[in-house]
Amino acid sequence: MPEKHAELGGSSADRWIRCPGSVALSRSYGPPTENEYMRRGTHAHKLLELLVRHHIGENVGRGMQRRTAYSFNGSTLVEGYAPLNEEDCTAVQAAFDWFLEQWRNAPHSTVWVEHFGLLNDRKPDAGGTADLVLYDPISRTLMVVDYKHGVGHFVSADTYQLRLYAACVLFGPERVEYPVERIVVVIIQPRSPVGEPIRKQVYTPAQLIDFADMAEEAQEATTRPDAPIIPGEIQCQYCPAILSCPAVQGVVTAAAQDTETAINAADGRELAQRLAMVPVMQLWCGVVGSRAYQLATAGAKIPGYKLIPKRASRFWHDPAKAQDWLLAHDVPALVQTLVSVAQAEEHIPSDLKKEFLGLVDKESSGLKLVPDDAPGVEVSPIALAASDFSSSVPLDFDSEWE
Repeated sequence: MPEKHAELGGSSADRWIRCPGSVALSRSYGPPTENEYMRRGTHAHKLLELLVRHHIGENVGRGMQRRTAYSFNGSTLVEGYAPLNEEDCTAVQAAFDWFLEQWRNAPHSTVWVEHFGLLNDRKPDAGGTADLVLYDPISRTLMVVDYKHGVGHFVSADTYQLRLYAACVLFGPERVEYPVERIVVVIIQPRSPVGEPIRKQVYTPAQLIDFADMAEEAQEATTRPDAPIIPGEIQCQYCPAILSCPAVQGVVTAAAQDTETAINAADGRELAQRLAMVPVMQLWCGVVGSRAYQLATAGAKIPGYKLIPKRASRFWHDPAKAQDWLLAHDVPALVQTLVSVAQAEEHIPSDLKKEFLGLVDKESSGLKLVPDDAPGVEVSPIALAASDFSSSVPLDFDSEWE
């Protein structure tokens, strides 16, 4: 994968195009710290790149004989990264299968892998790397593809990121020199629990010219001392400067000073203005809560709050033994799999309850930060980390804030 990066990149395009002032605010924060999820995504991208390059005849080294993602299960393609697992390989294979289908349908297509492009020659540079770009000369169709390995965040195909990549391919300094009548942008997100795993959006060249003009206006605006700061749900979602942003601070302050009388007297337009800022306040509250949770799980005391175990989930510590015991006492034990502890408990008479509970383990799924007067016994994360119980109560820094 290439090491080229644009300061105004594709992954942040939804932010800097909508809020040019966020660029200057965010510079002091630097790039995000790489975590295991980012490394896993990078590893999956590397596998997809390797498979496509090999298929189109590029020399990828490694004595490449394996032609499917499945054959890389347990392999490491990036030094220091955890080996690819079955879920990773299955997801990448879904993306590779889609590519193979496009190749079969348009075998004369030109393919670019990990294509880096810029919108223009201006500074700060705006652009990024598309995972795949395909051009079919018969239909004069350009396809710009972005693979997403993540699970938690659903990405629509109608995103500024893909439109920026497409605009760079069409109009940038290294643009394709082919006639294009139709542009299809594609998001491939096989592990997403919602929506279709492959999503497409079709544009005309004229529509992308309009987008490119808008992006260039935002690009120029980022250089001005008075670059506009425009808070909103999309642009604030992943902005590292959300806590220091004066516009967001203004939104939070205005909400804190709002009154019941003013809200009740507001007309539809005024309520709409308030409603538009609700997601911004929720994002701000989430960041504040996450920071407090991070400090609390590191051992700091947040005055007025405590850490307690989340609600515990029960499970059979020996499913085979539990099944035999339930059947011996005429308790329905099997549906297609062993019934849950809660389902079985409904049929347990009181005289067997103690014996029944001997088959059950109980563990919390993590910790949550709640007000001091909330139900629950306070726990110490430091003592927790030193106990055997710590293995069953993960300290998820991005987790619960209530």
